[in-house]
Amino acid sequence: MRRQQKTGALTWCLAEPRRGADGLQRPLCSRFQPQLPPGVGLQQGIQTLQANQARTEGMDNYQEETYGERIAGIYDTWYPDYEVSVIAALHHLAQGGRALELGIGTGRIALPLQHAGLDVHGIEASEAMLARLRAKPGGATIPMTLGNFADVAVDGHYALIYVLFNTFFALLTQEEQVRCVRNVAQHLTPQGVFVVEAFVPDLTRFSGQQALRTVRISTHDVRLEASQHDPVLQQITSQYLVVTEEGTRLYPVQLRYVWPAELDLMAQLAGLRHQDRWGDWQGACFPGTVANIFRSMSALYRLVGREKRTEVQGGRRCQTRPNQGVQATANSVRSCLAPALCCA
Repeated sequence: MRRQQKTGALTWCLAEPRRGADGLQRPLCSRFQPQLPPGVGLQQGIQTLQANQARTEGMDNYQEETYGERIAGIYDTWYPDYEVSVIAALHHLAQGGRALELGIGTGRIALPLQHAGLDVHGIEASEAMLARLRAKPGGATIPMTLGNFADVAVDGHYALIYVLFNTFFALLTQEEQVRCVRNVAQHLTPQGVFVVEAFVPDLTRFSGQQALRTVRISTHDVRLEASQHDPVLQQITSQYLVVTEEGTRLYPVQLRYVWPAELDLMAQLAGLRHQDRWGDWQGACFPGTVANIFRSMSALYRLVGREKRTEVQGGRRCQTRPNQGVQATANSVRSCLAPALCCA
């Protein structure tokens, strides 16, 4: 398919010509005039139209709140636990300041951080997820904002802004992701930290740009994941199918993955600099070999201007991290959370 551009209109032509009624072969074209908002350039409009077309073709009516609205009722059943090391690391990075979670969900991380003494705020696109959070002990005391976390529509500044469990990938266009990082930078304190936890894409799991895997089999249900991959838009469209004797339930999810270098560039464009990349929440060096590259990463970013130190470990350059401080924080967090965990 090729594109012609004429005075703001677009003409799309199939690569293979078609024979007309007169016997002559001509390219089959369709011409339309994009309806662009005021002040939006043609190129930006084309990208928006392409992104919207991809969303429509991939999964009808999927919106930013769809995932949360559909999965809220079972989210805590599917994902009931958290690692104390996650809470300890985030608590240490906040240094006693305010924290903001992008995609706070049902509060799986925010509530333990609050129990550990942090002032935690959250943004969430799904009202159903926030309702689950409010119903939990302490949940109603967390300031919550309903909306797209790419806008970071909150007041004030935060010592820690974090987005975990691949939630950053819920922003389905590069433009949204870039806007999110820029808005995060505007809400960080001068010594603030932005933390992104996300997987590194493993495209080998797709065959013919699709994948089907069995997530769980029990005597009561079967859980399957069906996915399609768009390598150009870097989007993955999936359906989780839960089959029981009562019937089948569908839980859709769409995401746009980014590569580590792409995420670093987004941060740089926003005036942030990459400080660290961990392979786990204990601060292990992020793997540098192909065999281990497909592991989750936790990337840290700070505002430009703060000095950083580096050291070489195992032939790879890693950022220094105060492991003793984090360990002490972990011990303190365990003590703070023990009553809450016993009572849960």
